[in-house]
Amino acid sequence: MLDLDNAMAEIYKYYIDEPNERIDLLLEKTLLEWLIWKSGIGIYAIFSVLSYQLIMENLKKSPFNINKKEIIRELRKNVLIYEDKLKNRKEYEGENLAEGLWEAMQLENKRNIKNYGIEIL
Repeated sequence: MLDLDNAMAEIYKYYIDEPNERIDLLLEKTLLEWLIWKSGIGIYAIFSVLSYQLIMENLKKSPFNINKKEIIRELRKNVLIYEDKLKNRKEYEGENLAEGLWEAMQLENKRNIKNYGIEIL
């Protein structure tokens, strides 16, 4: 998936330093706003960040938990709309896959289920 280690580490540091700023709520809002990106990349970005965040929550490495139910519900409603676009996107993990980012998301979802009991799609 996207390299989120540095970005999320900074978000976690900010949350620890400024918990009253509620960066967790801003992250949730931002993820939901990405649903409208017409290229399908927003769906991939939401999936990537959500996958990373839920793994960190599962491993107790995140200083906060997000409202995963709402984000997963909205992602699932929209992911099929962008299926064809995602299949044609060959960046990031989709670069060498026949069905591009769609296939990358399916593979990551299967790994998350197997390794962490987390199902997003």
